[in-house]
Amino acid sequence: MEDRFIEPTFGGRLKLGVCALAGFALSVAMDFWWPPFMGYVRALPICESLPWLMGVFLTFVGLCWLAGLSVFRAALLTLRSGQTPFPGAWIWSRTKVRTGWRARLDGYAFVLLAVAAFVAPLFAAYVLDVQDIFCMHGSCGC
Repeated sequence: MEDRFIEPTFGGRLKLGVCALAGFALSVAMDFWWPPFMGYVRALPICESLPWLMGVFLTFVGLCWLAGLSVFRAALLTLRSGQTPFPGAWIWSRTKVRTGWRARLDGYAFVLLAVAAFVAPLFAAYVLDVQDIFCMHGSCGC
């Protein structure tokens, strides 16, 4: 059996490059603005800093769920097409197409990653709720 390969396209490489550049820019911005922001939040009284910290937590939950949706989409496309990478996937270099049980294994692994991306923030919220860190039950006395 002859091996099949997917060749990268200019559009795919451009999209991957833009996403990588956006991720790098976001990480540089976070490195620049995060310490002053957290310094501001720490200087606030506890009852005023809790909503800010809850907003930060919810932002990270949203990012986790967005990543989970992206991975779940890749899982569905991989399982439907029966090959990995799925047709239309953005690739940077020439990539060998895997089919059969290896492609299904990749698809199911993507499903597990997506489930973990949805469940982990829920577990973190449960732990924070049990410890009353964000005074979700009105017990902080503010």
